[in-house]
Amino acid sequence: MLYSSGDTNDELIDAIRSAITQQLAIEDFTDLTHYELYVSVTGSSSKTLNIGFLAKHNPVDTWIGINKGTDLMAIEAPDTTITGISATGKEYQQVTTSQPVLSNISPYGTSFKIRFKVSTVDYFLDDASSNFNLLVANASTPILTDTLSTGLTDTGKKYTLGSSFTGCPGSSIWQWLFGGAKKGEPGIVISRTDAATVFIQANTEVICYGTCQSTGYCGQEKRILLNI
Repeated sequence: MLYSSGDTNDELIDAIRSAITQQLAIEDFTDLTHYELYVSVTGSSSKTLNIGFLAKHNPVDTWIGINKGTDLMAIEAPDTTITGISATGKEYQQVTTSQPVLSNISPYGTSFKIRFKVSTVDYFLDDASSNFNLLVANASTPILTDTLSTGLTDTGKKYTLGSSFTGCPGSSIWQWLFGGAKKGEPGIVISRTDAATVFIQANTEVICYGTCQSTGYCGQEKRILLNI
């Protein structure tokens, strides 16, 4: 192929990819069937070229690539000698996606946010042990976290509450509310069953209001102070 200084990076990528795939086609090798080619060009006045072949672990059918430590890439320019460049076996990122952010709210109402990202130092694979036809995973997963909140700890106290009627032969209706509401007044509902779970960070009053639906029975209200 012939490179002109006025060519864009994309034009150079297309030309290099075309030259490689055409030559491999002569050898009866087809892109995406026998290999997967990666070409990138960055820079402007001074350009950096990366050529790679996707590795596949223990391929059953014919799969070609660059044998790390053995195969060399030859580069020839006018008035210069051919230079052999060996394959590094370094991982590269084919697809770029946004770093996921995990949001969570603690039982005490505190919001936490963590962002996950991949380490650019330790990747998923052991590059020293891997080759174009062998992939060896790293012993540790290279997932890093960024704390987007002021902290990732929260403290408080958990109460598990329950209530029952003695001598009520029929069904019962229950409602647990945070304190401050009077009987028959609206309040912040905790639970509508005979049990409730409450998380507090300060002394808090809760109300249990139950109604026995049998004829001749009435409702009862119980106020409880939960201490931290």
